[in-house]
Amino acid sequence: MKKLEQIRQESKEIKDKIDDTEERLRQLKNQEQKILKQDIVKRRKERTHRLITRGAILESLIEKAKELRRLADKMVTLGKRNDLHAKRQVNSFLFDNEAAKKVFTEYNAKYESRNGGYTRIIKTGVRRGDAAEMCIIEMVLILKTVLNRLFVYIKSLALH
Repeated sequence: MKKLEQIRQESKEIKDKIDDTEERLRQLKNQEQKILKQDIVKRRKERTHRLITRGAILESLIEKAKELRRLADKMVTLGKRNDLHAKRQVNSFLFDNEAAKKVFTEYNAKYESRNGGYTRIIKTGVRRGDAAEMCIIEMVLILKTVLNRLFVYIKSLALH
């Protein structure tokens, strides 16, 4: 009887250790998922910041560009609202104050008569190697401004 009790006690201890190990494994998996999600959010913020500051991003995957369009349009919409809460939201999303100022001054003025659709996605073809669809994403009116400047410059060269 003592051996039977001893075997039961040992099996209970082993079962408890297994349960503790499984619980720790679940905790580690949850931590890993949380870290991966934070990393994805950080990359989205970086890409949105880059699009806002530069005006265009050359060569991106079409799926990433569609996600970026959603975030950039939201930032410009907040910039058009131009109240304290919108400023705080933009400042918490973008990394520096210069980009936030650009949203509230430059983009607010350029897009005040426009109701959405502040970005444009231009498909450029497929990437060699894995055939992923590539594109260029840009802010809509900024490219027109650059092209107009270029057109005026070329015209001025032709006149001289």
